[in-house]
Amino acid sequence: MEFHCPDNVALWAAGALTSGWPVLRCTAPDEVALTALLDRVVDVLGALPQAVIDEPWETEAPWFAWAELPELTAEDWVRLTVACPEVWLVPGLSPGAERAEAHGWAERERIECGDVQADQWIDRSGVGSAPPELTRLGGPDEAVQALERQLVEAIRTVDPALQPRSDRGPDTVAPVVARSSGRVGLWLSLGAESFANLAGDTIRPRRQAIIDALAKLILNRAEHDSLRLAPDLAWWSPLGGLDLVLWLITPTMPASPGNSAVQPGVDADVACTDAFPVAEIQLFPDTLGHHDTLVMSALAFAEEAGVDGGVCRWIPGETGWHFAATWQADAKVDTETFAEKLGTLPHAYAVRVVPGEPLGLEEHWPCANPVWRRGMGSWFLRVRDGRQDRDRLPTAGPRELDADDLAMGAVVMQAMLARGIQPLEPPIALDAPSGPALEWVLPSLNDPKALDDALQLLASVPKWSGILVYAQGVDRTRVRVLRSFESVFRTEKE
Repeated sequence: MEFHCPDNVALWAAGALTSGWPVLRCTAPDEVALTALLDRVVDVLGALPQAVIDEPWETEAPWFAWAELPELTAEDWVRLTVACPEVWLVPGLSPGAERAEAHGWAERERIECGDVQADQWIDRSGVGSAPPELTRLGGPDEAVQALERQLVEAIRTVDPALQPRSDRGPDTVAPVVARSSGRVGLWLSLGAESFANLAGDTIRPRRQAIIDALAKLILNRAEHDSLRLAPDLAWWSPLGGLDLVLWLITPTMPASPGNSAVQPGVDADVACTDAFPVAEIQLFPDTLGHHDTLVMSALAFAEEAGVDGGVCRWIPGETGWHFAATWQADAKVDTETFAEKLGTLPHAYAVRVVPGEPLGLEEHWPCANPVWRRGMGSWFLRVRDGRQDRDRLPTAGPRELDADDLAMGAVVMQAMLARGIQPLEPPIALDAPSGPALEWVLPSLNDPKALDDALQLLASVPKWSGILVYAQGVDRTRVRVLRSFESVFRTEKE
């Protein structure tokens, strides 16, 4: 991870605070100085159990620290800059993408221009460039149209023949929102013809020149009264062209429905299954300040239960974000008893047992940003792949529809139509690793209530599993329903 304090700290902070995932960064010459700096940060913001300290390999090298701050407000940031002027903010990667980059499974190809940088996200598993998944917003207002003209003029300073375009036509940009973060931006595309007469070693300088031109505009608008651009851009190169997203410094918008809010108490009525051989136990402290103490208190119970520690996760609650410690348990573990013991610990706000890694998603789970939704006694799991910024479903092969499939299909189709939900395709019969499955292809269902209604309907059908895996894309939602044979819901107590 690179740590370089930008010159325009205020612009980077504004971009981070409206990115959906602000990350604090700081550096100091040695461990003592870094610890003292973090103590001052804690004095302002409160406890930071999520902070990561990066110890340098070389003796004389500086020390670094960073912390995800999803609840940070502009007011808190102002107070922090007064007490700790040496810290700065950046728009952060999602936790899954952060893990992918840390393990070398993904990387960023960066084009820098002073305080402005443009990153192409590359999945190193063989996929290559993995652009962000974007949803198109409505037409631009007058302010965006004025900015659009300035963007086109800036690009033409590189070459008057360049013609940026979007799906609105030539010399236009398209307002978009990132589905993972809700970050709002402007997308534009320069086709392969923009680089057609250039040799291989001159294509990168052309890209650099375009970013340089846009960087001047971004910095010139740093104090704009209504519409500023963040100093970080996303880029990728489809079919030899150049696509760019310039992020706006504006509040995020609702993207795909996320996690159900954490409720106080113990929720432990999920066990390991053939489809979900691992259950995840999540422990939420009442405050961030009690996180470390609570985890230490839980270690004896975890050792007794024979569970493995997992990654810490940020999960939203009714009053804000919760930072949860997690453990992974297989079918041999009595997860209900373990969860109940965790719930007795001082400062334990909530304990949840949720479906863990699904069978057939082993490759993607280490980089996943899972989403758990709860409804009518069922769990609904969405697995967001941090390497490619796309939802994933477990691997499965085709099979022929049988009598149970047809019976379920008839019941579900009638119920969905009664609720105003029109499936986009007939149900698809699949042979999943854990047994027969049906996949329903539904509209995008970006409204949380509409999504939950559809998922609860599918989970309520007799003879089919009450745990669903679903994936949401720009224009459709895919829901995987598993046949509920006795072997699918097997627990140690049964």
